[in-house]
Amino acid sequence: MDEKVEEMLGELKEELEEVKKMVLNWFEGYKSQADEMAVEMFIDDLDVVDPYVRRLYDIGAISRDEYLQFLSFCDKLVDELKKLVGIETIDWRFR
Repeated sequence: MDEKVEEMLGELKEELEEVKKMVLNWFEGYKSQADEMAVEMFIDDLDVVDPYVRRLYDIGAISRDEYLQFLSFCDKLVDELKKLVGIETIDWRFR
């Protein structure tokens, strides 16, 4: 593989770590609000980030496992936030 391409892919992997940090910052902010609206807003934010991370996967910058790990990471944060708010039994798929 071309050296420049490898360098670019490495930078994109670093970008995934930055996205994870951003998601954690959002989580901490919404955690301090601890209400149903915070959960919904956090999910909305994740809906914006997912296509970007999916694109990293589509272009080969991250592996399938890395993409699935990111989704699992986000799901766990949503579950934790829902638990903190006391709404862990609400099904948000059809909001």
